[in-house]
Amino acid sequence: MTALIASGVAVEDFGGAQLVPHQHLDSSFSYQPGDLVKHSYETVVWVLNSFLLELAKTHNVPVFSGVCVLAYVNDLDRLMRWLPIVASTLIFST
Repeated sequence: MTALIASGVAVEDFGGAQLVPHQHLDSSFSYQPGDLVKHSYETVVWVLNSFLLELAKTHNVPVFSGVCVLAYVNDLDRLMRWLPIVASTLIFST
């Protein structure tokens, strides 16, 4: 999955409790874990069923690293319309 991400970009990991993408990215990447629950001081809490915020300008590749993340989203059409507006690349993995 991380081979699909251009070197040096910033990654926002939705469902980032396990930090899986982070384990495979080199130091040229910026990484931000996000989840429904704050698992660590680094974790940003995202509730994808409420107001969808702008991703930080520095986080331009959202990664959904597990299908369970999307299982919690009530309106996938809404999410899929929002993501291309705030991100340059989208990565989904099971």
